[in-house]
Amino acid sequence: KHCLPKVQLYPMQAGQLVVDEMTVHNVVQKTDALGNMVTEEITLKSEPVTIRVKPLPPTTLPDFTGAVGQFSVSARLVHQELSVGRTGRLRVTLSGAGNFLQLPMPEIKWPAHLEGFDPRITEQLHKEVVPMRGEKQYEYSFTADSPGTYTIMPVSLTYFDPNLKVYKSIAT
Repeated sequence: KHCLPKVQLYPMQAGQLVVDEMTVHNVVQKTDALGNMVTEEITLKSEPVTIRVKPLPPTTLPDFTGAVGQFSVSARLVHQELSVGRTGRLRVTLSGAGNFLQLPMPEIKWPAHLEGFDPRITEQLHKEVVPMRGEKQYEYSFTADSPGTYTIMPVSLTYFDPNLKVYKSIAT
């Protein structure tokens, strides 16, 4: 008995596409009829598979990057108040089911006097289910150079929902 790896493939274009054959070379040990341990090299090979990928409907949404699935977006500050020169943290979470590979990194529109830095990205994805489910979290560090009350604009996400067959734009 042999276990082959499973992968999820997400097409990047419409049309007739061929998934190439896959080959696995393996060395296995087994017991023969006399009880002796025998080492055997085996090669497993699949056949190529042709799939037809339907095109997505046309869209005029400029921020659509190819994400397909059902998603939600949330954002929260780790601390609502901070002192000048101290580091704050903004956590943005994208969760749901679908093509997480095509989810764009959330764009933060930092107000004047706040300086944002590249996020630390963590993900908890369940790759064994189809479509892939889970969440990606982006934690942005930022500092304020002067006291005040600041508003960080909502974070948005645009994706295609294949169940409803519509594009959706959501925001925090």
